[in-house]
Amino acid sequence: MLNTTLQSTKSGGPLAGAWAVLRTIGDAGYLELTRTVLDGVDRLVAGLADLPGLDLVAAPDSTLVAVAADGSCDVFTVADELAADGWLAQPQLSYAGQPPTLHLSLSAATDVEGLLLALRRAVDAARAAGPVALDDEVVGFVRALDPATLDDAALDGLLAAVGMGGGADGGLALPERRGEVDALLDVATPALREALLTAFLDRLSRPVRGGGFDGGFDGGADSR
Repeated sequence: MLNTTLQSTKSGGPLAGAWAVLRTIGDAGYLELTRTVLDGVDRLVAGLADLPGLDLVAAPDSTLVAVAADGSCDVFTVADELAADGWLAQPQLSYAGQPPTLHLSLSAATDVEGLLLALRRAVDAARAAGPVALDDEVVGFVRALDPATLDDAALDGLLAAVGMGGGADGGLALPERRGEVDALLDVATPALREALLTAFLDRLSRPVRGGGFDGGFDGGADSR
């Protein structure tokens, strides 16, 4: 996981806000929020048991629920469908023999019934579409990349192959759907994934023609 801020995810504003909230609601309020979110987790897990296409990876101990696809669809397409429906879920790449998964993080404010309905719509759409289809030549290109010698030319070629090159003023163009990008990263080794993401973040911070930075994506959705 890569965060582009100097303080990573731990900036002072959210910490001060959390302190103020806890001081306001007190122990009783905090416990009530905890009961609400854990009840939501239980309802989500129960709903997933009746949802063909996804399997629970493990019984959750906290508020993060991880699911894997059963082969009738893929989690990358499910994540895209959820995003199109207004829900943000985090796809995780395969690792050490474990399949790619989808992480669903709940809070006390999560509309669990709404999420289950959105998941059912997303899975139905993903099953109808089938898993992400990757071009064999692009897959071969990715597998041939060496993370130790990854250069601008190789990154440019890969960005062009997935439709992320050639934005306005030489910037990056983010596709509306990221399933193909995630599926390609899933083909790469963990070392290559890290090298590609590092190079991509470096590219975002570079000035582009006409001023500004590559961080201004053209015509795309939230990069999550």
